[in-house]
Amino acid sequence: MTPDSHRSPRVPRRVQRGPDTLNTTLFDSATVDALTVPNRIVMAPMTRSRAASDGTPSALMSTYYAQRASAGLIIAEGTHPTAAGRLGPGVPGLHNDAHRHGWSRVADAVHDAGGRIFVQLMHAGRLAHPSFLPDGLYPVAPSAIGARAAVYTADGRRPAVRPQPLTCAQTLAIVDDFARSAERAMAAGLEGVEIHGANATARSSPAANVSMPSCSTPSATTRTPRPRGENSPPPSKRGASPPGRHVATDDTGADPADPGAPAAR
Repeated sequence: MTPDSHRSPRVPRRVQRGPDTLNTTLFDSATVDALTVPNRIVMAPMTRSRAASDGTPSALMSTYYAQRASAGLIIAEGTHPTAAGRLGPGVPGLHNDAHRHGWSRVADAVHDAGGRIFVQLMHAGRLAHPSFLPDGLYPVAPSAIGARAAVYTADGRRPAVRPQPLTCAQTLAIVDDFARSAERAMAAGLEGVEIHGANATARSSPAANVSMPSCSTPSATTRTPRPRGENSPPPSKRGASPPGRHVATDDTGADPADPGAPAAR
């Protein structure tokens, strides 16, 4: 035993935030931008598949989330911003007025129970399947590379299909879809949004992009080039917090050798 071995380990400078830092618990309140939460427990988004067949949030969803309103913050399940981005049967959407009204009912139920709720916006990309996409739509992704993963359909698990590659125009349209969905979320009374950018969904699939050129987004005076696949929806004009982003190192069961797996980069 060395002379100093009985001493407490040094606390790294980066975590020395003040005298109350070590006294903070999960049950203490916290403030994130303009949002104050009564505790630091956050319910993660989990696919529940309880929406109506057209993606409208159901009464069952309102009950489900209201029952969990004691969490400091709820992040509701992955929700598609466009019809072609649907992940599976029963997954909710947020790309028309019916969806917005449905989410408004969910938000009201959570607020009545004393809670706060975000929604996770998610484009399924190459994890979508023609069997549950409406109007003859087909899965799309940055490149025509199918995910080495099973897709959940009404008939059970089925292999993912090879998606159609996106053009720049289609990609920029999806960016706009995310922005409009974020605005609908704010109009529905939700506190904020999270952008799903992992697990082989469209937002993470730039790792599988081997064919689409870099795209630009228009502005009032110029077109500013952005890195491939890095277009993100702007925050709501209502002054809400900037959107969060979910990332991960896995790819929903895809083989690490799959060019689409973020872990392969």
